[in-house]
Amino acid sequence: MKCDTIPDLEKFLKIQEQALGESSAEVATTASKLADLYALAERFDEAERLLKRALTIQQNLVGFHHDDVENTRKSLEKLTALKGGSKQILSSQPRPNQQERPGKPVSKPVDGTAKASSAAPRTQAAQSGKPSTSGTKFGAMPEISSTRPTFTNSKTVEDAIKETEIELELLKQMVGADHTSVADLLTRLADLYCRLRMYSQMEPVLVDALKIREAACGSTHPSVSTELKNLARLYLVQERFALAEPLFKRALAIRERAYGRMHPRVADIEEQYAHLLRKTNRAYLAETLDQHVSAIRAQHIGDAGSPRKTSLFNGPGSW
Repeated sequence: MKCDTIPDLEKFLKIQEQALGESSAEVATTASKLADLYALAERFDEAERLLKRALTIQQNLVGFHHDDVENTRKSLEKLTALKGGSKQILSSQPRPNQQERPGKPVSKPVDGTAKASSAAPRTQAAQSGKPSTSGTKFGAMPEISSTRPTFTNSKTVEDAIKETEIELELLKQMVGADHTSVADLLTRLADLYCRLRMYSQMEPVLVDALKIREAACGSTHPSVSTELKNLARLYLVQERFALAEPLFKRALAIRERAYGRMHPRVADIEEQYAHLLRKTNRAYLAETLDQHVSAIRAQHIGDAGSPRKTSLFNGPGSW
């Protein structure tokens, strides 16, 4: 995907940093491209910072005499000259005399140098704001937590969905479609779909996240249990109970083996499974699970590992 604006490249750089590392060659390349746009927008300090960063990365990777290093060094020299020329133009502009009366117009230079100064309106790229960030994971990995943004209307959520879909495609291009970071982003996208009750769109996204996690971590890894739970809860709200139940059972078995029967994350699954049992007229089995959940909760009161809210989204479209 082509990134030719400052907001797009800023976002792309962040994705690369997270996926490939802050000192990767790809980060250096993107930093140089972003520096060029900053320079065109007369954001010289930001451009200089990025070029210096790109130069450092390249020197560490390929040494001091590589062509890439030399090209970045030349770009930095040109930027320094451009930055100095801009300051000189600004300093050449006449300033009001302290003894002049307020409001007295200041004479302009005959050659019109001031007109060419950096006081001119910036380009559209310079006026562009920073890209907004999208929602959070609704449980892709239990140990990962992030602050959930507040959406005021469906239009804002739709914008976040579009941004996340674009981010997903960029990430796949960089790290491959089977990378675990893709599974994390798929889970975030499913969360956004849930906010607008886009349940049919959620299913393939959650299925893909589960497949990636199983292939990368193994079918009995605790993170797989979270993907199983997410998909099971979608089937539960859709009343596709025959599909949801085996997923809940499998997730529960994984967590019991990983954490023990009295762990809050076991209670997390049991609580959801109890909802399914009630909806399928097995209240007596649900009560047994409820009792076990209560025992776990009592044992872990005040514990840092106590269970957290597991709903995809506590708002319209949640369950």
